[in-house]
Amino acid sequence: MSDMKEHYTAVIKQSGRWWIGWIEEVPGVNCQESTKEELLKSLRVTLREALEFNRREALEAAGDRVPTPQLESQFFRFIPSRHRIPQLVF
Repeated sequence: MSDMKEHYTAVIKQSGRWWIGWIEEVPGVNCQESTKEELLKSLRVTLREALEFNRREALEAAGDRVPTPQLESQFFRFIPSRHRIPQLVF
């Protein structure tokens, strides 16, 4: 059983010709792209990288051996919430 959070909320909006967005639960995960699709892809990649970085940093701080990251194919689903804020699920 994993303790990892399975749902993250992506707040996205169009500002002029740009799409901007961020992940509510993870500070620093924010992106800007020219299309909504590119934005969602960038948010997924940035979220995955931030979670891996935070995990490695926590393990190092605890004095644990940090394993070599394993690259996995991850699938995401776009799920609109009742407030029309999409969630990224992996």
